[in-house]
Amino acid sequence: IGYVKSADTNVTISSSSTSKTITNTPVRIAVRVTKKDDKSGKVLSGAVFGLYAGENIYTYDGKTLLWAKDALIGQGTSGTNGQALYNDFDWLPPTSVNRTTGYKYYVKEISPPSGYKATDYVYEFTASTTAVSGVADITYEAEFPNTPFVPVRIRKTTASGYSDWISNNSCYSLTGTQFAVYDNQSYANADTASKRVSFDIVDASGNVTSSNQTILTVASNGYTPYIRLEPGKQYWIREIATGSGYIMPSNPVTAITVGTTSPQEFTISNTP
Repeated sequence: IGYVKSADTNVTISSSSTSKTITNTPVRIAVRVTKKDDKSGKVLSGAVFGLYAGENIYTYDGKTLLWAKDALIGQGTSGTNGQALYNDFDWLPPTSVNRTTGYKYYVKEISPPSGYKATDYVYEFTASTTAVSGVADITYEAEFPNTPFVPVRIRKTTASGYSDWISNNSCYSLTGTQFAVYDNQSYANADTASKRVSFDIVDASGNVTSSNQTILTVASNGYTPYIRLEPGKQYWIREIATGSGYIMPSNPVTAITVGTTSPQEFTISNTP
């Protein structure tokens, strides 16, 4: 078990003792995972994957535990071709003592490529102990799709009916209005600062310009910068500071649901 069938060998038996050595090539396994954008299908670099033990894995004689169930065996990062490869020789040579075939394994994503939501997909397989058509190398293939984050920004406007108040009046300005983002309504209502969503600031194409931010500020054009949020998810935008001459809303929390189109914009108004 665990070896490729050797070629047929002719042996001539004489009257004296005869010996013939026949060798077998061990089955070697590899796992190749491919990372793709689930919208465009393009391959993605920079995703980190882990190869894990699906059960306790022992040496060939069953006496020594190599990896306990769920132990991380090795990890790899997808390259420009979107692929990461776990080759048998990278994590344990298949010697007669250390046998890795016949056991269960799984691969899962440790971290996604920049700009993408992590996937919870897990690829499970059992390493075959039987070579296919006499070939020693058996490669298991899996694709891991990722959903891209969506650039989102807030447009700040003056409530309708107040245009005469603010026209050519330097006392009123929406510049400097600030928002915090929450993914839990209760935390948003209480403005629990420690629970604010940390986000990347990006341009309209999704390129990161600043990371790990928690406050959005309205610029002189009336817009916040774009931030990267998860598509299909609901967020609560809490106004935490008003512009000059404007009143803090009685309910400063606005719920938004991020769609899948990119980029996206949401409008929030204030009364001067």
